[in-house]
Amino acid sequence: MPNSHSTTSWSRCWGSAQVGKRINGIIRQEDILKANMKTLFSHTWGQCTEVLRAKIQAVPGFEDVSHEADSQKLLVLLKKESYNFQSQMNPVQDKHKAKWHFYQLMQHPTKHSMISSTTL
Repeated sequence: MPNSHSTTSWSRCWGSAQVGKRINGIIRQEDILKANMKTLFSHTWGQCTEVLRAKIQAVPGFEDVSHEADSQKLLVLLKKESYNFQSQMNPVQDKHKAKWHFYQLMQHPTKHSMISSTTL
C-alpha cells in the first residue's frame, strides 16, 4: 500500500500536465542546443584557413567530428593544432618568436580596421 500512497502524493504535487509541459520544454531546449552547436561548428570551421583545415582533416577521427558537427571536439583539435610546437625544430625559440610577432602587431595609423606588422 505504500506505493500507491507515494504515487498519489507525487501526482498531486506535479500533476501529469505539469510534467508533460516540463518535459516538452526540456526537449525543446535540447533541440535548440543541438542546433546552436551545429551552427557553432560551421562558423568555427568557416573561420579556419585552408592550411589549418588541411592539418585538422589529417587528424585521425576528424571524419566522426565532422559528421557529428561536434563543435567541442573541433575546438579541442584547433587548440592542439594551434599550440603544436613539437613539430618545430626549436620549440622554445619558436614560442618566443611567436610571442614577439604578436607584440609587434599594431594598428595602421590611417586605417582603423587594418592591423599590420612590420616584421610579418
